[in-house]
Amino acid sequence: MKLHLLALLLLTGPLLQAKENDSTKTSRIEFGLSAGKIFATDPSARSGNYDVNVAELKNKLNKLTGTFSIGYNFKHFTIGASASAMSLSYIVDPFAPMVDGTSTQTFAPLIPAQLFARGKYTSGDNECYAGLSAGIVLPYKTYTIAGWVPPSYGKGRGTIVGLHVGDTYHLNKHIGLNAELNVNFMSLKAGDFKISTLSFPLTAGIRYRL
Repeated sequence: MKLHLLALLLLTGPLLQAKENDSTKTSRIEFGLSAGKIFATDPSARSGNYDVNVAELKNKLNKLTGTFSIGYNFKHFTIGASASAMSLSYIVDPFAPMVDGTSTQTFAPLIPAQLFARGKYTSGDNECYAGLSAGIVLPYKTYTIAGWVPPSYGKGRGTIVGLHVGDTYHLNKHIGLNAELNVNFMSLKAGDFKISTLSFPLTAGIRYRL
């Protein structure tokens, strides 16, 4: 009887190992979908060679954002790409301290597209990670409302770099729950108007592995 059990284990062991390896291979591609809120520091802005007084951008940046990502998992790190969506609206006074110069300018929609690389540490069903990202803000439309003149429209572009830390709890081999904090430096340009800001998107979502 013992010989029969030993023979059965010897025959089925390689099959079980092969099945496990196949499962590992098919779970390397990962998709992510998350949403959250953006917090930001006070920005800096320039129009040509002149500094611009920008007010209330910090409050206007406290809006929802959404992110879609796709990554390829290795044993200790992940590489991939992500795209987010957000809009910025702020009050700008190019003639400060002249009150009559106040106007509202909006950059919308903003879609940062980034490449990322992150290292990770896995313990059971929990995976902690930290990484870097960089990319461009896809071309977007801008418009300015000054109150006494017709709205003006234009096009803009930008760049973005950042770092992120996060945690994913895997419910099973396919689905996981994720929370992530990003620190992004974003520089935007529309015509001769430039604005830069440091933002802190805080998101939560799901991860799905094939």
